[in-house]
Amino acid sequence: MSERWCPRVGRWRTRLALVGCCVSVAACASTQYGGRAVPADLLNRGLLALEADDYEEAKVALGAAIEMCGTAPVGEQAGLALAIAAADPRHDEPSLAAAVTSAYLSQPHRSVWGRQMAESVYLLALSTGGEADDATFEIPGNPPESFPPECSASPSRLSSTRASGDLPDPPPSSPSVREAELEARILELQAELERIQETLRP
Repeated sequence: MSERWCPRVGRWRTRLALVGCCVSVAACASTQYGGRAVPADLLNRGLLALEADDYEEAKVALGAAIEMCGTAPVGEQAGLALAIAAADPRHDEPSLAAAVTSAYLSQPHRSVWGRQMAESVYLLALSTGGEADDATFEIPGNPPESFPPECSASPSRLSSTRASGDLPDPPPSSPSVREAELEARILELQAELERIQETLRP
């Protein structure tokens, strides 16, 4: 049974559970606007969650903004923020990063800076063990002007509260990288064993 990432609730669900997964976007957000969540507030909520190292909360808020705005400015920024966070070795979800950027790059409506950033994140995700599956993440493909006007809000300009020069500690090798390294080592040992067996043959 295949799985798909559902932006509205921010986690993987099987296709059979998709209807239950895609609940009201408003349920994902604490801020309401005319009876529905405000896209810019969802974006800011996700970015502030990342600032606070709350990755799971960020996925929910950013996913909801993507679902509401597609590749309109707010949705585009939310999608790229989610992809970058997923590719971060501290979160180690390169397949999610690859899926989000693959879905974004498949859209006809993209900005120049967004495409350049998405391509870099996509290649980085693949190089660290990610697998891109277009079926696992969907971004609404409507033209940006077809989304609600609030989806065209200016990009978020939240100021970081972290001290300048406060660099994160280098992470240990991620599980996906360690797995690749282990597989390579196994192949080396197998080749060495075959060489030894060949020299021992009469």
